[in-house]
Amino acid sequence: MDKNNLIALLKQKVTNFYNQYQLEKETLISAKFDRTLFSEDYQPFQFYVKEIEQTLSVIENLQDDQYKYTFYTQKLLAQCTALSEAITHVSKQHYQYLNEPQIHRKNKEQLKQNVQKLPPRERLAKYYDFLQALNDKIIQQEISLNSSQNEIEKKYYKEQIIITKQRRARCLEAIELLEQYLTLISEY
Repeated sequence: MDKNNLIALLKQKVTNFYNQYQLEKETLISAKFDRTLFSEDYQPFQFYVKEIEQTLSVIENLQDDQYKYTFYTQKLLAQCTALSEAITHVSKQHYQYLNEPQIHRKNKEQLKQNVQKLPPRERLAKYYDFLQALNDKIIQQEISLNSSQNEIEKKYYKEQIIITKQRRARCLEAIELLEQYLTLISEY
C-alpha cells in the first residue's frame, strides 16, 4: 500500500472514530492522559480532535522513514484508544447519574409506603434510622468531594450534598412532627 492510500485510510478511520461517539465539540472529557499522547488533561472533545489531527498531519508530511511511520501510527492508535476509553468512562458515569434515580425510585416509594403504614413509635424509630443514613451519606459525599480531581466531579458531589441535605431537612421535619404528635396523644 502506498503512502497516499495509507493516509487516506487513516483519515477515514479517524473520521469514523469521531462519528462513532457523536459528541459535541464542547463536551468536556474528564480524564488524565499520558503526556506522550495528549498535551493536556480535562479538555473539550475538540481539543483532543485537534491533537489527533496534528498526529495525522505529521504522518502525512513524513518522508520515507519506516521507523517514524511506525511510531506515529502507533501514537495515533494509542490516542484514539485512550480517548475512546475516556469517552466510554464519562458516558457510563453520565448514564449512571441520569438513570440511578429512575432505578431506585420504585423501591424508595414502596419503602416510603411501608413506613407510613407503621404505628407512630415504630415509624419514629425508622425516621431516626433514615436520619442516621442521611448523615452518613453526607459525610461520604463530602469525603468524595474533597478527594475529587476535576471540576465535573466536584460539581456533581456539591449537587449531591445539597440534595441529601434537603432530604435530611425533610426527615428532621417529619421527626419533629411525629414527636409532637406522640407528645400530644400521650397527654390524653
